[in-house]
Formats: sequence, structure tokens, C-alpha cells
Amino acid sequence: MYTKLDEVKLKSGETMEIGVVMAPDPGYMQRLHDHLKHKGEPWIWHVDRATETELDELETRFYIGKIGDEIASTVMIVEHSHAGILGHVFTKEHHRRKGAYKALMAKQMEDCGERGMKLLYLGTGYDSAPYWIYHSFGFRSVAEGSGQMRFAWDESFEEDFFAGSECKAEELKWRHWPTSNVLTMQTDGDYLRSISSGQFGWASFEGGFLKLKKELEERDSSSCNVLTTSNGAVVGMATVRPDARWKGQVFLLDIYVHPNFSDHTTELIDSLQLPSAKVQCYADSQSSAKIEALEECGFKREGVLEEQIKKDDMPLHVVIYGKLP
Repeated sequence: MYTKLDEVKLKSGETMEIGVVMAPDPGYMQRLHDHLKHKGEPWIWHVDRATETELDELETRFYIGKIGDEIASTVMIVEHSHAGILGHVFTKEHHRRKGAYKALMAKQMEDCGERGMKLLYLGTGYDSAPYWIYHSFGFRSVAEGSGQMRFAWDESFEEDFFAGSECKAEELKWRHWPTSNVLTMQTDGDYLRSISSGQFGWASFEGGFLKLKKELEERDSSSCNVLTTSNGAVVGMATVRPDARWKGQVFLLDIYVHPNFSDHTTELIDSLQLPSAKVQCYADSQSSAKIEALEECGFKREGVLEEQIKKDDMPLHVVIYGKLP
């Protein structure tokens, strides 16, 4: 459904209509596809899926600036449980330097705040022109020199989000995209989080989620469960994927649980339907809760890779655990 939000005058003197497409909206599917097709996979896969059909409780909004009937500029927000990801910022070349995106973002940020959003993440090139546009709207780097940026309407949101102790294990759904990104962006917790997604320490899961979700829908041999709380937070994630290094004969288990919920790591592992094949899991030597949970779930220590990785220039051993069918 398209809703008009405003009209603004651009530097060129042209009038731009600002509105928002609340997905799904099949009528806008082809227009948004054509506007964003340069993004490639798996991004355009989500754009097409979202505009075509409901993706469980994930909310996808495309804020668009139209000059006449032409889509000149866009920004997408995906959100759930008051947390979101900002992406797909794109202004057509012949409409740039007119102030189109700044006007569009101003209205998008206003609308997000009015709807009760608490936290937004985005990724861009550090010190680039887009970086300073986002900076002018209040976004700040998550870490010095990083293009991963954060804006909070409520600075206590993350602390509250990961409070409490009650959680349950469930299959990964579309609605977990924004909230799993909040989890992976936290600086506390295990350093080695996911080998298959390349996560060492805090990292964006914006693209990693889409790659994983597409894989889960196309490959029966992969699986993913998450730990969720009543307030919608994702506080843990475990994936089982074929390890390409061993031609699919061995599976790789990746686990990361927020420190406040480490006591539920065993519950998360037990919720998985492990394949009838050998499963291996890697843990850095500081991940005591993860190692304890693996041993409780019947995984056996197979070896140690000494000083395999570094965290802030400090060498860490990597311990290998395995489980036979």
C-alpha cells in the first residue's frame, strides 16, 4: 500500500512527492525491482519477495521520492520489535545533487520516530559522502573508523532488550532479520561467533541474514534456530550448514548466545535437528559457556588450534568439538 507523506521543492525547482510503500504491494514490485536491480543478489531477492507477499511479521517499507511518476530516490527500512535496518539508499544519477535524498531521509526519520522505532543500524563507507549525510541526521559510527552506524531514539533500548532470562528456541523467520542484527552488533560476548558467516567479534548481520535465509529456503541440509524473548529480542543463534571443505560429509555448527542468556546455550543446541553425519563446532578458548554446553550435549573435544586467531592483538586458541551420528 502506498501512502503519500509530503511534497517538497528540490534545488532544481522541481516538486518531489514523498511517500511510503508498505510491503507487500505487487503493484510496486516491478518498479522497485527496476530501481534497485543493480543491488544484485541476495538483496533483490528480498525486494521481490517483500513486495510480492507477506514475510511473516517482518515489516518492510520503501520510502520513495517521485518526480512526476518517476521514482527518483529510495530508502528501505526493515523492522521488527522497534529495531530496524536502513538500506537500499539510491537516487537515480540524473536526479542527484538536487537534495532529493536529504528530503526523503528527513521524512523517513520523522515517520520512523512517530511510529515508535527505538533503534536503527546501517552500513556505508566510512568518511564517504553518504556517511556524512547520515551523520547529519544523528547517526554515529558503532566504533571509531567504522562505516557501521547507529541511531537510537532510546539510548537504553539495547540494555532493556537483552534484560531478563526467559527465552525459547524457534526456527529462524524473516521477522528475526532486524533483531538478529542487534544481537551480532553487540560488543560483549564470544569473539568467534560464526565461521560460516565470517563473524569474529561484533559485526553487521544485514547481508549475512539474507544469504542464510536464502540458503535455508533452497537447501534442506541447512538449518538455523534462534533464542527469542517475549519482547522480540533475538538473544542467541545456532546454524548447521554443510562444511564445503569436506564435500558435505561433515557439518559445521556455529553458535552465539548473548552473555545474559549463556545459561540457555544447551537449550539452543538441543533444539536443533542434527543431520545423520559428523558435526563439528569451533570455539575460542575464552568461550567457557559455549564449551561447557557443547560437552553437555555430547560433543567431544577433538583438538586445539593454538593461537589461531587474535582479539585486539591477543592470541586465542581455537578448540574443535565434534559429534558423531
